[in-house]
Amino acid sequence: MREPRFALTSAVLIASAIGICGIACIGSLQTHSPGSMCVARPPPEPLPEVQSGPPAPGMAWLAGYWHYNGTDYVWIPGHWESPRPGLVWKPPSVQYSADQKAWVYELGRWQESGARAAR
Repeated sequence: MREPRFALTSAVLIASAIGICGIACIGSLQTHSPGSMCVARPPPEPLPEVQSGPPAPGMAWLAGYWHYNGTDYVWIPGHWESPRPGLVWKPPSVQYSADQKAWVYELGRWQESGARAAR
């Protein structure tokens, strides 16, 4: 009779620990701006790439970059995209935050160019 009770108690403790860890992780992510997260280390050096000619006039080259997928860095090869009017591509970045004592990864994104982007 003690074995099933022990198993139930263990299951409850494990579920509680998982729930607490999940809450702690969510709480820590909320301290960052949207589109950023703490990572264990900066990415490797960029991989060498050969930039081909644009497939159509007016296309913009987005250089390859390391993207953090939640577990590790994965290489996103450089590619051509149609530019978005009034926007410029800001590639992902990883910087050390002395305040948070951690590396912070910020996702790449299209953002407004000029004075509006400085706000």
